[in-house]
Amino acid sequence: MYFLGIRNVTHCVVGLILLCQAITSHAALDLNGLAVHEELGEEQFIAGLYLENLSSENKVVLLSEQRKRMEIKILTDKILSRRFNRLWIEGTAINGSTDEIKAQAQNLADFSNMLKIKMIKNDTLTIERTFRRGVEVSLNGVLLGTINNTAFFDLLLRTWIGPVPMSANLKVGILKAGSIEPGLLSRFENIRTTQERVTQIKATVDNQFAAIQAASSTSSEVASSQASSSVATELAAQSSSQVSSKAAEEVSVSSTPTSQLISDAVFEEEEDNFSYTAADLLTRQLYVSKLTRWTSSYIKYPKTSLRRGEEDSIRVTVTISRKGEVLDTQITEESQYKLLNKEAIRAIQKAAPYPEMPDVIAGETFVFTMPIVFALQ
Repeated sequence: MYFLGIRNVTHCVVGLILLCQAITSHAALDLNGLAVHEELGEEQFIAGLYLENLSSENKVVLLSEQRKRMEIKILTDKILSRRFNRLWIEGTAINGSTDEIKAQAQNLADFSNMLKIKMIKNDTLTIERTFRRGVEVSLNGVLLGTINNTAFFDLLLRTWIGPVPMSANLKVGILKAGSIEPGLLSRFENIRTTQERVTQIKATVDNQFAAIQAASSTSSEVASSQASSSVATELAAQSSSQVSSKAAEEVSVSSTPTSQLISDAVFEEEEDNFSYTAADLLTRQLYVSKLTRWTSSYIKYPKTSLRRGEEDSIRVTVTISRKGEVLDTQITEESQYKLLNKEAIRAIQKAAPYPEMPDVIAGETFVFTMPIVFALQ
């Protein structure tokens, strides 16, 4: 009886420990901060960051292994998916190292394909870093997909609170450590979608999953049929496979389009036949990094601004031709200081022509957003 009692007590203690761990892993996250993202003076979305441990230090937040959640509530009537995706593609290119960009290329392609969707006013996009399930991406509570790499979440988060965030106001607002302006908090909490919208998204995701399963089943049947082919055909296939494998080893990422998770019913019309690939995104990111570095050498701090102690950041959307000629510039986030705005445009014009577009990038033009920061040392 004595040993039986000890064993029962041990089981109870282990059970309590596991229960505590389960409760902790599902504990509610607290809202660390909120910020409104604008482009051309128009509000696009409210961004919110939830943490287990509130903090005003970006390095502490980025390096911590806690659960984290990013929430984006759409304010505009409709946000184009390519423009929305470009925020992440450019943000990770600017805030991540070359090695990180290469390592996360496939994950970014998967993420981008999840977001090939018409997001409309009052939609809520959720990106959550979990302990066991990786990074979960949901729209209005409907799971779009999972990325099995928690480091990918922190790379995305750097586009908000990294060295060069989407906007200066975004970084400041997100790192409030819970001290949020009541009016903005109320506005954020009152943004809700309709049940009809949730049902629409869930139906399209379910239909697409069924289509993927059917395609997978068909592929299995074809593979089984091919297995019974002649020895000569099999040897030829093996030879082709070896050549393909060797070619794949020479490239750091896959060039195969990832599966689409949302049906055409909620796709952007312009993107129905377009899928992001890891190779394509990697090329784009490295090209954006190159263009950013190229411009930086032409930026000069206006002497008058230096004397006045003026600091600020500007974001300029630039359109270039395949040969690198500047076709258009548009300030999407302007400074309160006119001299800094003027210098940002001057630097871009002075930097032209830019390096030519890589051959693998399709199209006659390339659009990117250039962050230009004027900061006194």
